[in-house]
Amino acid sequence: MHLCQCTFYKCKDSTTPDGRQGCLLDARIFKKHEKAETLTQLHKNASAAQTQALEKHDVELAQAVDSMTLSDLVSHPAVAQPVLPSTGTDSPFNRTKRLLARLEEIEGGLNDIEGNISTIGDAPAHTDDGTLSETLIALGNIK
Repeated sequence: MHLCQCTFYKCKDSTTPDGRQGCLLDARIFKKHEKAETLTQLHKNASAAQTQALEKHDVELAQAVDSMTLSDLVSHPAVAQPVLPSTGTDSPFNRTKRLLARLEEIEGGLNDIEGNISTIGDAPAHTDDGTLSETLIALGNIK
């Protein structure tokens, strides 16, 4: 008889008649329990490795996305550029150049807005007395 202390069949939770932790099993059943325990442990290890790899991949993707700018997205080959007939100043190169310039301008505006928002602080989103709109008008010359 073999003393089995596997967790798969919960033999570890049992106690033998002589007070030891585990179950007394014949050789055939003991091998079955041992195989199940080994497979369970391999599955747990594979799941942990998969989870770790996915988390690492998520971190790498997040870092890549954080480092991108709007101009990176436009110049990326996966972004489809409209195909129009090229006539003089309206060539694809000039359109792309103007689009990149406009996107950089928008990105600069977004940075300005972000700075304005950080200066506002934790002001309430809606006020009846108009102080929020007055603050926004003062900060961004909004009319």
